[in-house]
This record gives sequence, structure tokens and C-alpha cells, in this order.
Amino acid sequence: MKLDRELQNQMLTKLAESYPGISQDSMFTGGATEDMNANMAYLLEHGLIRANVSHPINGAPIVGGPRITAKGLDFLADDGGLSAILGVVTVRFEAETLKALIESKIMESQEAPEDKKRLITGLRSLSSESIKHLTMQLLDKGLTNLPDAMQTIGTWLHSLV
Repeated sequence: MKLDRELQNQMLTKLAESYPGISQDSMFTGGATEDMNANMAYLLEHGLIRANVSHPINGAPIVGGPRITAKGLDFLADDGGLSAILGVVTVRFEAETLKALIESKIMESQEAPEDKKRLITGLRSLSSESIKHLTMQLLDKGLTNLPDAMQTIGTWLHSLV
């Protein structure tokens, strides 16, 4: 048995042509080989196709009547299909979490102790909306200095390997 990406792509493409129905292409109706069954089982386990699977007493399972799923269609789509749109992750930070992160950076800074105290007192007095604006300015500043940030990211990632 051999998993074959080219064969898998051919199968998915043929199944996409007959979506939402079951393909009557000779690729699927002419008696599948062991490799074909293995690759269909693989696509089935990943949710890219649906199919009928029979388990004969002697021999490998037989996969028949395949139909591509929405996940399979999205896999074929150049842009990732609706899965890419629906799979967007939104990350939210509470104002108190952002204050704590900024405060920790102030404490780590080389500023004089009296300046650190003044900055932290001012930070703690900010409203949630002001923290949002400050965070956006800090993000903008970070992106402006992206070459330095990229070097830092590269160094950090290299240290993990």
C-alpha cells in the first residue's frame, strides 16, 4: 500500500466534478486497486470524502461510492474556501492583561526607578479605551521597527531548535 498525493488529488478533482452527487467516473466504478482503496480510506479518515466501506472477512476494506465533502472542496480551493473564512481566530486581551504586560516591560526597562514609578502610576490610571489606544500605538511602533523585530523573532526561534 502506498499513499499517493497525485492519485489523491486526481480522486478529489474527479469527485468535485460530480459534487454534490456520487461520482460515476470509471476511476471509482471499475474495481479499485489496493492502493486506490488505501488512498480513499486516507481521504475518508481526514473527512475530505464520504464513502461506503465494507470489511470483508478476508482482505482489506473496500471503499465505494465516494463523494467529496465541503472540507474536500475547500482543500482543493486555491483560497482555502469557506473553511479559511470561517476558521478565523479572534484574539482578545482584557485591559487589565494589557496593563500587566506593559507594566512588566516598564519594570524591565533601563529607566530610573522614579520614572518607572511615574509611568506605572499613569498606566494604572488609564481607562480601558485609553489602554486600547496605547496598545495600538505600541503595535504600530513595533511594526515600524519590524526589521529589528524580525531579527529578534529569528534569534528566538533559532534558540528553540
